Amino acid sequence: MFADICELRRGLTADDVTRIQKAVDSGAITIAGSYILIEETISLLRDSEKSEAGYRQHIKTLLSLIDTERIIKQHHELTRDDCLSYAYGNPKTERTSALPAEFRGVLDLSSNRDDLKTLAEQIQTFYESMAADIQKDLDKAIVECKRRGIGKANSFQEVWERMSPLLVERLVDGLPRIPKRLCRKRGLDAMLNIKSIRMYTIYSCWLRYWYWLRSDGTPGKIKSSDGGDFFHAVCASAADIFVTQESKDKKGKLPWILSQVPTQGFRIMSLQELLKML
Repeated sequence: MFADICELRRGLTADDVTRIQKAVDSGAITIAGSYILIEETISLLRDSEKSEAGYRQHIKTLLSLIDTERIIKQHHELTRDDCLSYAYGNPKTERTSALPAEFRGVLDLSSNRDDLKTLAEQIQTFYESMAADIQKDLDKAIVECKRRGIGKANSFQEVWERMSPLLVERLVDGLPRIPKRLCRKRGLDAMLNIKSIRMYTIYSCWLRYWYWLRSDGTPGKIKSSDGGDFFHAVCASAADIFVTQESKDKKGKLPWILSQVPTQGFRIMSLQELLKML
């Protein structure tokens, strides 16, 4: 998205960018920062063809549009906080947290490529670790299902209906004893209406469908990009509108995956659609 804004791609004009900037400056919209958003921008550093001027333009545009005081919590913080709020009947907690001092230092040194490269590598390592953990989890589940004679699924919707309650139960099982008991007392099914938990479950079901349970094709191995998309999917729950230039019609892409199960209070749109609202 930010590449399209910086380089005026896909029909965007300078006037469009000005409208977005005015909407941000006036407080009409807030573009929340996240670790994955920063990583996607500084991944430009890996492009040896990108000029210094082009690189600086991207960073400058990013920092002028996002909220640089706060950042969306990590995926496990969002789901944990929402589980605890549900358990005790409390309102949901803030979706963002103050920008960590060490992270702010990197942004302040936004023209320092060495610092940003280090940050990009750390985030990429995190995605790879997440993908490896998901794969390990799937491998265990595949063995267990073969042992129990559980077969494949004909569609993603079938996996959603079959697996989503089990995934919520698994989230709750990771809580301390008292909130775990309170969640069960209030009812686990209702937790699927909590946005972060719902989107965590949608993407988790997709991974299980595509890399394990689908009846067509040969399942592959989880990739680091899947780890990034998993993080992105849950963090997107912090927003009312998820703006992306990827089409909802592209099967297997994040907008398509998240649109397979309706989520109240959440919309997916392109920059062009957003501009029509401003």
